[in-house]
Amino acid sequence: MHKQLSVLTFLACMTVLRLSAGEPEIILKNGSRLKVPAVVADEAGNLLTVIKKRDVVIGSDDYRYVKTSRPAELNEVAELVKAGKWNEAEKILSTIGGKYDYPNLRAEYRYLAAMVFIGQKKPDKAENILKVLLDDDLSDPEHEREAYAKAFRMLGGIYQEKGEDDNVLATARKIIETGGSPEDVVWAGNTAGDMLLKKDKPGAAVKYFLQSVILFDKNTPGRDKSLYEICKYLKAKDINQYNFYSGILKKQYPDSTFIAKLNDL
Repeated sequence: MHKQLSVLTFLACMTVLRLSAGEPEIILKNGSRLKVPAVVADEAGNLLTVIKKRDVVIGSDDYRYVKTSRPAELNEVAELVKAGKWNEAEKILSTIGGKYDYPNLRAEYRYLAAMVFIGQKKPDKAENILKVLLDDDLSDPEHEREAYAKAFRMLGGIYQEKGEDDNVLATARKIIETGGSPEDVVWAGNTAGDMLLKKDKPGAAVKYFLQSVILFDKNTPGRDKSLYEICKYLKAKDINQYNFYSGILKKQYPDSTFIAKLNDL
């Protein structure tokens, strides 16, 4: 429901201001889409915006998500992370607090914060800020899944460093379930397969390797490993499709290090 409320009254009751940038779009529960000049939200998720020159409040139960461009503060953090300036990035994050911890920016915000903690050699802090994302229901899967996949991949890497195979497997499966960039999904398939091989479940593992080969093309990083693992499985089981898949590996990845490993099978 849209409610009228004065700007001053609304701002007076807010403890956290979230100001979006660049022509936000509010997607309502009924499917309607509202393009607005700007929008702010309180901690409860209620939105204040302007529609037809009138201040309007949209309750947190009345909209699905808000599409926004990435705020300048997060762009600045991203540049500092790229430059390896961890402490400077952390200073900005500390002033932001949880300001951008909401749908459409939540995963990206937490991924950047985790990158800073990893750079500062604080993996436990990175793990804590990432693992809460595992329970999220994506509000806007089409636009959020890649950010979530990146975050889950980082979390999976932390679990790998700690030797927590079950958590690595669960995180990889979460990426496959959520979706993401081809590279991240292939990484997840290979990682899930590797974890299942460690559990002596080659039949379950090969299904993940096959998925990577079937769903993605030869330009996807990590797909040559998927092919190699399929070849290894087929050779061990003496299945005649070995020549077919080893032929694909040799043809599509002539420079892959996995080709030499075929001779050891």
